[in-house]
Amino acid sequence: MDEVDSQLDEEGCFLFTNDVLPMLKEKYESVFVISHSKDVQQAAIYDKVWKFTKDNHWSTIEILEAS
Repeated sequence: MDEVDSQLDEEGCFLFTNDVLPMLKEKYESVFVISHSKDVQQAAIYDKVWKFTKDNHWSTIEILEAS
């Protein structure tokens, strides 16, 4: 799900992280979510959190502790 929250207001982001994500986690083995929203990024539902950073045409990936 790429930029799933880009057109959502605050209530939509809340519903996505509290209702939709848990439902997807029950139904599918893996769900990959890309977001710039802190609320979506910090949802407690994730098993793994990867942070991608681009600097001078180089990208790095950091695996963070899930919430």
